[in-house]
Amino acid sequence: MIGLYSGTYSKLVVLSGILTIAIADAVSDALGIHSSEESENKHTSREVWDQLFLPFCLSLFLR
Repeated sequence: MIGLYSGTYSKLVVLSGILTIAIADAVSDALGIHSSEESENKHTSREVWDQLFLPFCLSLFLR
């Protein structure tokens, strides 16, 4: 995050950048799991959507 800090000299911008990366990573993980579960055609629609939200929440809050 040196690039963000040297461009703005703002700790808020650096923290926002870190938070943005964490959210983007959590979303990409959750969507990958969701599409994998959806393509198997073994699960109900409710189970597939649960596989989207649970990994997103866990990934976001445990990092």
